[in-house]
Amino acid sequence: GLFYLVGFHPFPERQIAFFRPLFRDLLYHFSYSLFYLNHYPLRILSFILHLTNAYLIFKLMKKLFKNNFQSYFTAFFYTITASNVATLYYLAGGIQVLGALMFILLTLLNYIHFLEKKNKTAILHGYSIFLFYFKMLHKFNKSICPVIVILS
Repeated sequence: GLFYLVGFHPFPERQIAFFRPLFRDLLYHFSYSLFYLNHYPLRILSFILHLTNAYLIFKLMKKLFKNNFQSYFTAFFYTITASNVATLYYLAGGIQVLGALMFILLTLLNYIHFLEKKNKTAILHGYSIFLFYFKMLHKFNKSICPVIVILS
């Protein structure tokens, strides 16, 4: 009944082979339930995610290179580059990419914070794994995060 109205159809019926519950199914379900076909709330959320990612990129660059100018420049370049701004135009898939990038950056920042701590607690490491799990719930092709951690 109600689930068919908002797009929660069984996988065989939808003819899809991937599962992205966070930034596709749940987000679109709540958006449709609250705002019907009004796209402005999703556009605002997309813009907020874009600015959040720019801030997280700034924080990551500052932790890695400890250079304010380079950090600001990298975050600014991310913010205005056409390939990154395109996620704001393409509402159907752009918000998924922005959400995946947000969780990748949060995972990396938390892992770096864990490595920098003198007394390494299991809570920080567990939080990194928790963030990685959330990232995997909506974009499987962004599973590059453990490779980055292993290579660092």
